[in-house]
Amino acid sequence: MSQLQGFVVDIIFGRFDLNNEPNDHTHAAPEPTAAEKFVPGPGSATSGNASNAAEENAEEISSQPVIPYVGMIFDDLEVAKEVYNQYAFKMGFGIHISNTKYSQARGAPKDTLLSRVFACVHSRKPVVEAQRSGKNVAGVAAKCFDNTVDMSSSSAQKSKGKQAVEQMDVRDSRQRNKVMRHDCKARMLVGIRNGSWTVTVFEAAHTHPMVSQAGRRRYYRSHRKVPEEDFQLLQTLHNHNISTTKIMGALGDVHGGDLRGLGYIKRDISNIRTMLREEVTLRDMNLIVEYFERRQAESPGFFYATQLDENNAVRALFWVDGRTRSLYHKYKDCVFFDTTFCTNRYNMPFAPIVGINNHTHTIVLGCALLPDETIDTFRWVFERWMIAMDNLAPDHIMTDQDQAMRTTISKIFPNTIHRCCFYHVVNLARRKLGPKLVDGHPFADAFYSCIYGTDTV
Repeated sequence: MSQLQGFVVDIIFGRFDLNNEPNDHTHAAPEPTAAEKFVPGPGSATSGNASNAAEENAEEISSQPVIPYVGMIFDDLEVAKEVYNQYAFKMGFGIHISNTKYSQARGAPKDTLLSRVFACVHSRKPVVEAQRSGKNVAGVAAKCFDNTVDMSSSSAQKSKGKQAVEQMDVRDSRQRNKVMRHDCKARMLVGIRNGSWTVTVFEAAHTHPMVSQAGRRRYYRSHRKVPEEDFQLLQTLHNHNISTTKIMGALGDVHGGDLRGLGYIKRDISNIRTMLREEVTLRDMNLIVEYFERRQAESPGFFYATQLDENNAVRALFWVDGRTRSLYHKYKDCVFFDTTFCTNRYNMPFAPIVGINNHTHTIVLGCALLPDETIDTFRWVFERWMIAMDNLAPDHIMTDQDQAMRTTISKIFPNTIHRCCFYHVVNLARRKLGPKLVDGHPFADAFYSCIYGTDTV
Protein backbone atom coordinates (compact mmCIF):
# COMPACT_ATOMS: atom_id res chain seq x y z
CA MET A 1 0.00 0.00 0.00
CA SER A 2 2.85 2.37 0.83
CA GLN A 3 4.45 1.70 -2.57
CA LEU A 4 1.19 2.59 -4.32
CA GLN A 5 0.88 5.83 -2.35
CA GLY A 6 4.46 6.74 -3.19
CA PHE A 7 3.80 6.02 -6.87
CA VAL A 8 0.78 8.36 -6.87
CA VAL A 9 2.75 11.09 -5.07
CA ASP A 10 5.54 10.82 -7.63
CA ILE A 11 3.07 11.23 -10.47
CA ILE A 12 1.41 14.27 -8.85
CA PHE A 13 4.68 16.08 -8.15
CA GLY A 14 6.16 15.20 -11.51
CA ARG A 15 8.98 12.98 -10.25
CA PHE A 16 7.89 9.97 -12.28
CA ASP A 17 7.94 9.82 -16.05
CA LEU A 18 5.53 7.31 -17.53
CA ASN A 19 7.71 7.05 -20.62
CA ASN A 20 10.82 6.01 -18.62
CA GLU A 21 11.65 3.42 -16.02
CA PRO A 22 11.34 4.55 -12.37
CA ASN A 23 14.55 5.69 -10.73
CA ASP A 24 15.29 3.04 -8.11
CA HIS A 25 18.98 4.15 -7.76
CA THR A 26 20.13 1.17 -9.80
CA HIS A 27 22.09 1.16 -13.00
CA ALA A 28 19.65 1.15 -15.93
CA ALA A 29 20.25 -1.13 -18.86
CA PRO A 30 21.75 0.57 -21.92
CA GLU A 31 19.45 1.56 -24.77
CA PRO A 32 19.27 -1.29 -27.31
CA THR A 33 20.65 -0.55 -30.73
CA ALA A 34 18.72 -0.84 -33.98
CA ALA A 35 20.26 -4.23 -34.61
CA GLU A 36 19.19 -5.46 -31.16
CA LYS A 37 15.65 -4.23 -31.74
CA PHE A 38 15.44 -6.15 -35.03
CA VAL A 39 13.27 -9.24 -34.76
CA PRO A 40 14.07 -11.57 -37.68
CA GLY A 41 11.50 -13.82 -39.28
CA PRO A 42 11.68 -17.45 -40.29
CA GLY A 43 14.57 -18.25 -42.58
CA SER A 44 16.91 -15.81 -40.89
CA ALA A 45 20.15 -17.02 -39.36
CA THR A 46 19.29 -15.54 -35.99
CA SER A 47 15.70 -16.73 -35.81
CA GLY A 48 16.52 -19.24 -33.08
CA ASN A 49 18.14 -16.62 -30.87
CA ALA A 50 15.17 -14.31 -31.41
CA SER A 51 12.73 -17.02 -30.34
CA ASN A 52 14.72 -17.64 -27.17
CA ALA A 53 14.74 -13.92 -26.42
CA ALA A 54 10.99 -13.82 -26.94
CA GLU A 55 10.52 -16.56 -24.36
CA GLU A 56 12.76 -14.77 -21.86
CA ASN A 57 11.16 -11.34 -22.24
CA ALA A 58 7.71 -11.69 -23.83
CA GLU A 59 6.55 -8.26 -22.65
CA GLU A 60 9.32 -6.42 -24.50
CA ILE A 61 8.90 -8.47 -27.67
CA SER A 62 5.14 -7.85 -27.72
CA SER A 63 5.77 -4.15 -28.31
CA GLN A 64 8.00 -4.87 -31.31
CA PRO A 65 6.55 -4.86 -34.83
CA VAL A 66 5.93 -7.97 -36.87
CA ILE A 67 8.92 -8.22 -39.19
CA PRO A 68 7.94 -9.30 -42.70
CA TYR A 69 9.99 -12.05 -44.32
CA VAL A 70 10.12 -13.84 -47.64
CA GLY A 71 7.46 -16.51 -47.69
CA MET A 72 5.13 -14.73 -45.25
CA ILE A 73 1.50 -15.41 -46.22
CA PHE A 74 -1.46 -13.05 -45.93
CA ASP A 75 -5.13 -13.71 -46.49
CA ASP A 76 -5.75 -10.26 -47.91
CA LEU A 77 -3.71 -7.55 -49.59
CA GLU A 78 -4.93 -4.90 -47.15
CA VAL A 79 -3.68 -7.04 -44.26
CA ALA A 80 -0.24 -7.17 -45.88
CA LYS A 81 -0.24 -3.40 -46.26
CA GLU A 82 -1.28 -2.91 -42.64
CA VAL A 83 1.45 -5.24 -41.36
CA TYR A 84 4.13 -3.46 -43.36
CA ASN A 85 2.78 -0.07 -42.33
CA GLN A 86 2.89 -1.01 -38.64
CA TYR A 87 6.42 -2.25 -39.11
CA ALA A 88 7.32 1.05 -40.82
CA PHE A 89 5.83 3.07 -37.98
CA LYS A 90 7.86 1.19 -35.36
CA MET A 91 11.05 1.54 -37.39
CA GLY A 92 10.49 5.23 -38.22
CA PHE A 93 9.65 5.58 -41.92
CA GLY A 94 6.56 5.89 -44.12
CA ILE A 95 5.36 3.71 -46.98
CA HIS A 96 3.52 4.09 -50.26
CA ILE A 97 2.41 1.86 -53.13
CA SER A 98 5.33 1.86 -55.54
CA ASN A 99 4.10 -0.50 -58.24
CA THR A 100 1.06 -2.65 -59.04
CA LYS A 101 0.92 -5.41 -61.63
CA TYR A 102 -2.36 -6.54 -63.18
CA SER A 103 -3.12 -9.74 -65.04
CA GLN A 104 -2.87 -9.55 -68.83
CA ALA A 105 -4.22 -13.06 -69.42
CA ARG A 106 -6.99 -13.42 -71.95
CA GLY A 107 -10.37 -13.91 -70.28
CA ALA A 108 -9.15 -12.78 -66.86
CA PRO A 109 -11.43 -10.40 -64.94
CA LYS A 110 -10.65 -6.74 -65.23
CA ASP A 111 -8.36 -5.26 -62.55
CA THR A 112 -7.11 -8.68 -61.43
CA LEU A 113 -4.09 -8.01 -59.21
CA LEU A 114 -0.99 -10.17 -59.50
CA SER A 115 1.47 -8.31 -57.29
CA ARG A 116 2.00 -5.05 -55.47
CA VAL A 117 5.11 -3.35 -54.15
CA PHE A 118 5.00 -1.40 -50.89
CA ALA A 119 8.11 0.79 -50.70
CA CYS A 120 9.61 3.45 -48.48
CA VAL A 121 8.42 6.97 -49.25
CA HIS A 122 12.07 8.01 -49.75
CA SER A 123 12.54 5.43 -52.52
CA ARG A 124 12.59 7.80 -55.47
CA LYS A 125 15.74 9.33 -56.83
CA PRO A 126 16.55 12.91 -55.77
CA VAL A 127 15.38 15.66 -58.08
CA VAL A 128 18.35 17.79 -59.09
CA GLU A 129 17.54 21.04 -60.87
CA ALA A 130 20.91 21.38 -62.56
CA GLN A 131 19.51 22.93 -65.72
CA ARG A 132 17.78 25.76 -63.86
CA SER A 133 20.71 26.67 -61.63
CA GLY A 134 23.36 26.19 -64.34
CA LYS A 135 25.62 24.27 -61.94
CA ASN A 136 26.98 20.75 -62.08
CA VAL A 137 24.86 17.88 -60.81
CA ALA A 138 27.31 16.78 -58.16
CA GLY A 139 27.53 20.25 -56.64
CA VAL A 140 23.76 20.71 -56.51
CA ALA A 141 23.26 17.24 -55.03
CA ALA A 142 25.85 17.91 -52.36
CA LYS A 143 24.17 21.22 -51.59
CA CYS A 144 20.75 19.52 -51.26
CA PHE A 145 21.98 16.94 -48.77
CA ASP A 146 24.32 19.20 -46.81
CA ASN A 147 22.05 20.60 -44.11
CA THR A 148 24.77 21.18 -41.51
CA VAL A 149 26.01 24.66 -40.54
CA ASP A 150 29.40 25.26 -39.02
CA MET A 151 28.89 27.28 -35.83
CA SER A 152 32.51 27.08 -34.67
CA SER A 153 33.17 30.81 -35.02
CA SER A 154 31.16 34.01 -35.33
CA SER A 155 32.94 35.02 -38.52
CA ALA A 156 32.01 31.77 -40.17
CA GLN A 157 28.43 32.26 -39.00
CA LYS A 158 28.30 35.72 -40.53
CA SER A 159 29.66 34.48 -43.82
CA LYS A 160 27.08 31.73 -43.87
CA GLY A 161 24.38 34.31 -43.21
CA LYS A 162 25.56 36.45 -46.11
CA GLN A 163 25.54 33.44 -48.41
CA ALA A 164 22.04 32.53 -47.25
CA VAL A 165 20.78 36.02 -48.09
CA GLU A 166 22.37 35.89 -51.54
CA GLN A 167 20.91 32.43 -52.26
CA MET A 168 17.47 33.07 -50.75
CA ASP A 169 14.50 32.27 -52.98
CA VAL A 170 12.18 35.28 -52.84
CA ARG A 171 9.63 34.07 -55.38
CA ASP A 172 6.03 34.72 -54.38
CA SER A 173 4.92 31.09 -54.29
CA ARG A 174 3.55 28.82 -51.61
CA GLN A 175 6.16 26.46 -50.20
CA ARG A 176 4.74 22.98 -49.65
CA ASN A 177 6.19 20.30 -47.43
CA LYS A 178 7.98 17.67 -49.49
CA VAL A 179 9.32 14.24 -48.62
CA MET A 180 13.01 14.06 -49.36
CA ARG A 181 14.09 11.48 -51.92
CA HIS A 182 17.06 9.30 -51.01
CA ASP A 183 16.77 6.48 -53.58
CA CYS A 184 15.91 4.11 -50.72
CA LYS A 185 15.64 0.44 -51.74
CA ALA A 186 13.58 -0.74 -48.76
CA ARG A 187 10.44 -2.43 -50.02
CA MET A 188 8.13 -5.42 -49.71
CA LEU A 189 6.74 -7.17 -52.79
CA VAL A 190 3.59 -9.24 -52.31
CA GLY A 191 2.32 -11.54 -55.05
CA ILE A 192 -0.19 -14.31 -55.62
CA ARG A 193 1.25 -17.75 -54.87
CA ASN A 194 -1.07 -20.76 -54.72
CA GLY A 195 -4.08 -18.53 -54.21
CA SER A 196 -2.59 -16.57 -51.28
CA TRP A 197 -0.73 -13.29 -51.01
CA THR A 198 2.90 -14.15 -50.30
CA VAL A 199 5.92 -11.96 -49.66
CA THR A 200 8.39 -12.67 -52.47
CA VAL A 201 10.85 -9.81 -51.92
CA PHE A 202 11.70 -7.99 -48.72
CA GLU A 203 14.44 -5.37 -48.40
CA ALA A 204 14.98 -3.95 -44.92
CA ALA A 205 18.03 -1.70 -45.50
CA HIS A 206 17.47 2.06 -45.81
CA THR A 207 19.68 4.80 -47.23
CA HIS A 208 18.46 7.48 -44.83
CA PRO A 209 18.15 7.85 -41.04
CA MET A 210 14.98 6.70 -39.34
CA VAL A 211 12.63 9.09 -37.53
CA SER A 212 13.35 8.29 -33.91
CA GLN A 213 10.66 10.44 -32.29
CA ALA A 214 7.24 8.79 -32.38
CA GLY A 215 5.55 12.19 -32.33
CA ARG A 216 7.07 13.00 -35.72
CA ARG A 217 6.34 9.68 -37.40
CA ARG A 218 2.67 10.60 -37.64
CA TYR A 219 3.51 13.23 -40.24
CA TYR A 220 4.02 10.47 -42.78
CA ARG A 221 0.83 10.16 -44.79
CA SER A 222 0.63 6.39 -44.32
CA HIS A 223 0.57 6.78 -40.53
CA ARG A 224 -1.94 9.62 -40.32
CA LYS A 225 -5.09 7.67 -39.52
CA VAL A 226 -7.90 8.30 -37.06
CA PRO A 227 -8.95 5.13 -35.19
CA GLU A 228 -12.61 4.16 -35.11
CA GLU A 229 -13.03 4.94 -31.40
CA ASP A 230 -11.45 8.38 -31.87
CA PHE A 231 -13.68 9.02 -34.87
CA GLN A 232 -16.80 8.26 -32.82
CA LEU A 233 -15.70 10.68 -30.10
CA LEU A 234 -14.82 13.27 -32.74
CA GLN A 235 -18.25 12.89 -34.34
CA THR A 236 -19.98 13.33 -30.98
CA LEU A 237 -18.02 16.50 -30.20
CA HIS A 238 -18.58 17.79 -33.74
CA ASN A 239 -22.34 17.35 -33.39
CA HIS A 240 -22.19 19.52 -30.25
CA ASN A 241 -20.38 22.27 -32.21
CA ILE A 242 -17.11 21.96 -30.28
CA SER A 243 -14.16 23.77 -31.87
CA THR A 244 -11.38 21.84 -33.58
CA THR A 245 -8.80 22.96 -31.02
CA LYS A 246 -10.89 21.69 -28.12
CA ILE A 247 -11.58 18.43 -29.95
CA MET A 248 -7.83 17.89 -30.34
CA GLY A 249 -7.37 18.60 -26.64
CA ALA A 250 -10.07 16.12 -25.68
CA LEU A 251 -8.58 13.41 -27.90
CA GLY A 252 -5.16 14.12 -26.42
CA ASP A 253 -6.53 13.76 -22.89
CA VAL A 254 -8.06 10.40 -23.79
CA HIS A 255 -4.65 9.16 -24.95
CA GLY A 256 -2.65 10.35 -21.97
CA GLY A 257 -2.65 14.12 -22.37
CA ASP A 258 0.12 14.36 -25.00
CA LEU A 259 -0.96 15.40 -28.51
CA ARG A 260 2.29 14.06 -29.92
CA GLY A 261 1.11 10.56 -29.12
CA LEU A 262 -1.82 10.84 -31.52
CA GLY A 263 -1.58 9.24 -34.94
CA TYR A 264 -2.96 12.34 -36.66
CA ILE A 265 -2.72 16.10 -36.59
CA LYS A 266 -5.11 19.02 -36.34
CA ARG A 267 -5.44 19.29 -40.12
CA ASP A 268 -6.80 15.73 -40.28
CA ILE A 269 -9.48 16.62 -37.74
CA SER A 270 -10.41 19.69 -39.77
CA ASN A 271 -10.69 17.61 -42.95
CA ILE A 272 -12.93 15.06 -41.21
CA ARG A 273 -15.17 17.83 -39.90
CA THR A 274 -15.45 19.23 -43.42
CA MET A 275 -16.47 15.78 -44.65
CA LEU A 276 -19.12 15.55 -41.93
CA ARG A 277 -20.49 18.95 -42.89
CA GLU A 278 -20.72 17.92 -46.53
CA GLU A 279 -22.66 14.81 -45.56
CA VAL A 280 -25.11 16.96 -43.61
CA THR A 281 -25.39 19.40 -46.50
CA LEU A 282 -26.61 16.66 -48.82
CA ARG A 283 -29.42 15.64 -46.46
CA ASP A 284 -29.93 18.65 -44.23
CA MET A 285 -33.60 19.09 -45.14
CA ASN A 286 -34.31 15.44 -44.37
CA LEU A 287 -32.65 15.89 -40.98
CA ILE A 288 -34.81 18.95 -40.28
CA VAL A 289 -38.01 17.09 -41.13
CA GLU A 290 -36.93 14.14 -38.99
CA TYR A 291 -36.22 16.53 -36.11
CA PHE A 292 -39.65 18.14 -36.48
CA GLU A 293 -41.28 14.70 -36.45
CA ARG A 294 -39.51 13.86 -33.19
CA ARG A 295 -40.55 17.19 -31.69
CA GLN A 296 -44.15 16.60 -32.71
CA ALA A 297 -44.08 13.11 -31.16
CA GLU A 298 -42.66 14.50 -27.91
CA SER A 299 -44.90 17.58 -27.84
CA PRO A 300 -48.28 17.28 -29.59
CA GLY A 301 -48.60 21.08 -29.57
CA PHE A 302 -45.68 21.41 -31.99
CA PHE A 303 -46.85 22.25 -35.52
CA TYR A 304 -44.95 22.21 -38.80
CA ALA A 305 -45.81 22.15 -42.49
CA THR A 306 -43.81 21.62 -45.68
CA GLN A 307 -44.41 22.67 -49.26
CA LEU A 308 -43.17 20.22 -51.91
CA ASP A 309 -42.30 20.83 -55.54
CA GLU A 310 -42.89 18.58 -58.55
CA ASN A 311 -39.83 16.48 -57.63
CA ASN A 312 -41.19 15.82 -54.12
CA ALA A 313 -38.48 18.02 -52.62
CA VAL A 314 -39.14 20.45 -49.78
CA ARG A 315 -39.65 23.91 -51.21
CA ALA A 316 -40.85 25.83 -48.13
CA LEU A 317 -41.01 25.13 -44.42
CA PHE A 318 -43.13 26.55 -41.57
CA TRP A 319 -43.06 25.64 -37.88
CA VAL A 320 -44.29 26.86 -34.49
CA ASP A 321 -44.07 25.24 -31.05
CA GLY A 322 -46.84 24.52 -28.57
CA ARG A 323 -45.91 27.22 -26.06
CA THR A 324 -46.06 29.89 -28.74
CA ARG A 325 -49.47 28.69 -29.87
CA SER A 326 -50.82 29.11 -26.34
CA LEU A 327 -49.31 32.60 -25.99
CA TYR A 328 -50.72 33.84 -29.29
CA HIS A 329 -54.25 34.10 -27.87
CA LYS A 330 -52.98 36.68 -25.35
CA TYR A 331 -50.64 38.70 -27.57
CA LYS A 332 -52.27 38.73 -30.99
CA ASP A 333 -53.10 42.45 -30.90
CA CYS A 334 -50.00 43.36 -32.94
CA VAL A 335 -47.59 41.08 -34.82
CA PHE A 336 -44.63 41.75 -37.11
CA PHE A 337 -43.79 39.85 -40.29
CA ASP A 338 -40.41 40.43 -41.93
CA THR A 339 -38.51 38.65 -44.73
CA THR A 340 -35.27 40.62 -44.77
CA PHE A 341 -33.12 37.80 -43.30
CA CYS A 342 -31.31 36.00 -46.15
CA THR A 343 -27.99 35.12 -44.52
CA ASN A 344 -28.23 31.33 -44.95
CA ARG A 345 -26.22 29.51 -47.61
CA TYR A 346 -29.28 28.85 -49.77
CA ASN A 347 -30.27 32.54 -49.86
CA MET A 348 -33.78 31.57 -48.74
CA PRO A 349 -35.70 34.33 -46.95
CA PHE A 350 -36.22 33.56 -43.29
CA ALA A 351 -39.56 34.98 -42.20
CA PRO A 352 -40.17 35.18 -38.44
CA ILE A 353 -43.59 36.19 -37.10
CA VAL A 354 -42.94 38.21 -33.94
CA GLY A 355 -45.23 39.57 -31.24
CA ILE A 356 -44.88 41.72 -28.10
CA ASN A 357 -45.87 40.53 -24.62
CA ASN A 358 -47.04 42.65 -21.68
CA HIS A 359 -43.39 43.20 -20.62
CA THR A 360 -42.56 44.68 -24.06
CA HIS A 361 -40.44 41.62 -24.83
CA THR A 362 -40.50 40.07 -28.26
CA ILE A 363 -41.89 36.56 -28.63
CA VAL A 364 -41.63 34.42 -31.75
CA LEU A 365 -45.07 33.35 -32.95
CA GLY A 366 -43.90 31.32 -35.96
CA CYS A 367 -41.02 30.84 -38.40
CA ALA A 368 -40.79 30.05 -42.10
CA LEU A 369 -38.15 29.39 -44.73
CA LEU A 370 -39.38 30.62 -48.11
CA PRO A 371 -38.15 29.97 -51.66
CA ASP A 372 -39.26 33.41 -52.87
CA GLU A 373 -41.37 36.44 -51.96
CA THR A 374 -44.40 36.00 -54.18
CA ILE A 375 -48.14 36.17 -53.46
CA ASP A 376 -48.53 32.38 -53.61
CA THR A 377 -45.71 31.83 -51.13
CA PHE A 378 -47.04 34.41 -48.67
CA ARG A 379 -50.51 32.93 -49.01
CA TRP A 380 -49.16 29.48 -48.14
CA VAL A 381 -47.38 30.83 -45.03
CA PHE A 382 -50.35 32.77 -43.67
CA GLU A 383 -52.76 29.91 -44.29
CA ARG A 384 -50.52 27.47 -42.39
CA TRP A 385 -50.10 30.01 -39.63
CA MET A 386 -53.87 30.37 -39.28
CA ILE A 387 -54.24 26.57 -39.11
CA ALA A 388 -51.76 26.51 -36.24
CA MET A 389 -53.45 29.44 -34.47
CA ASP A 390 -57.03 28.11 -34.68
CA ASN A 391 -57.94 30.63 -37.44
CA LEU A 392 -57.62 33.62 -35.07
CA ALA A 393 -56.41 36.53 -37.18
CA PRO A 394 -54.23 39.23 -35.55
CA ASP A 395 -55.67 42.66 -34.80
CA HIS A 396 -52.73 44.52 -36.36
CA ILE A 397 -49.89 43.32 -38.56
CA MET A 398 -46.79 45.31 -39.45
CA THR A 399 -44.64 44.58 -42.51
CA ASP A 400 -42.37 46.36 -44.91
CA GLN A 401 -43.73 48.05 -48.02
CA ASP A 402 -43.73 44.92 -50.17
CA GLN A 403 -46.57 44.93 -52.67
CA ALA A 404 -46.96 41.12 -52.79
CA MET A 405 -47.20 41.01 -49.02
CA ARG A 406 -49.76 43.81 -48.97
CA THR A 407 -51.94 42.00 -51.52
CA THR A 408 -51.78 38.71 -49.63
CA ILE A 409 -52.65 40.30 -46.27
CA SER A 410 -55.71 42.04 -47.74
CA LYS A 411 -57.01 38.65 -48.94
CA ILE A 412 -56.10 36.42 -45.97
CA PHE A 413 -56.72 38.99 -43.19
CA PRO A 414 -59.48 41.30 -44.47
CA ASN A 415 -60.35 42.52 -40.97
CA THR A 416 -56.78 43.07 -39.82
CA ILE A 417 -55.25 46.56 -39.82
CA HIS A 418 -52.08 46.55 -41.91
CA ARG A 419 -49.33 48.95 -40.88
CA CYS A 420 -45.98 49.64 -42.55
CA CYS A 421 -42.88 49.33 -40.42
CA PHE A 422 -41.49 52.66 -39.21
CA TYR A 423 -37.92 51.64 -39.99
CA HIS A 424 -38.69 50.84 -43.61
CA VAL A 425 -40.79 53.99 -44.07
CA VAL A 426 -38.01 56.27 -42.82
CA ASN A 427 -35.33 54.49 -44.87
CA LEU A 428 -37.39 54.73 -48.03
CA ALA A 429 -38.10 58.41 -47.38
CA ARG A 430 -34.40 59.13 -46.93
CA ARG A 431 -33.59 57.39 -50.21
CA LYS A 432 -36.32 59.19 -52.14
CA LEU A 433 -36.24 62.59 -50.38
CA GLY A 434 -32.65 62.76 -49.20
CA PRO A 435 -31.89 66.47 -49.93
CA LYS A 436 -35.17 67.61 -48.38
CA LEU A 437 -34.65 65.70 -45.12
CA VAL A 438 -31.44 67.38 -44.03
CA ASP A 439 -31.41 69.19 -40.70
CA GLY A 440 -32.94 72.66 -40.87
CA HIS A 441 -34.94 72.12 -44.04
CA PRO A 442 -38.60 73.20 -43.62
CA PHE A 443 -39.87 70.01 -45.20
CA ALA A 444 -37.76 67.88 -42.83
CA ASP A 445 -39.20 69.69 -39.78
CA ALA A 446 -42.77 69.17 -41.01
CA PHE A 447 -42.08 65.53 -41.97
CA TYR A 448 -40.57 64.49 -38.64
CA SER A 449 -43.18 66.45 -36.66
CA CYS A 450 -45.90 64.41 -38.37
CA ILE A 451 -44.09 61.19 -37.46
CA TYR A 452 -42.91 61.91 -33.91
CA GLY A 453 -45.50 64.51 -32.86
CA THR A 454 -48.71 62.61 -33.58
CA ASP A 455 -51.12 61.96 -30.71
CA THR A 456 -52.93 59.04 -32.36
CA VAL A 457 -51.84 55.54 -33.35
